[in-house]
Amino acid sequence: MSRENLKPFGSGAFTAEEEFAIRSAGGKASGAARKRRKTLKRIAEALLDSKVTDADTIKLLNAMGIDEAEQSWQTAVVAAQIVQAAAGNTKAAKFLAETLEETIQSSQLKQRKAEHKHRVEMDKQLLELKKQKAEEEAW
Repeated sequence: MSRENLKPFGSGAFTAEEEFAIRSAGGKASGAARKRRKTLKRIAEALLDSKVTDADTIKLLNAMGIDEAEQSWQTAVVAAQIVQAAAGNTKAAKFLAETLEETIQSSQLKQRKAEHKHRVEMDKQLLELKKQKAEEEAW
């Protein structure tokens, strides 16, 4: 489709009713796609958290020293990426580096939020003490 064939809204190419119908259909399709992505994400999370049942994968995880309680598919994916990275797969190495970076950034953000909350609380207490002192001096 070329640019000449595109008809922008508000140009008079469509009636108000046609524009409404087109936008409405687009909104409905967008909502349906968002719902499908959310469902797939929930399914993927559930499957990744489930216990590994494949014998070869269990052998790999045992060989890597991973406790049976920690042997989820999510752990297996990371273990497989480690094996691939060690074999020279740069994409696997990049995946691991990005995953670790996200984890580090997430923990740093949590720490900064906790520190900020603590500073706000300390500022409130200091302000309250100053108010009390000012009231005492006024008497």
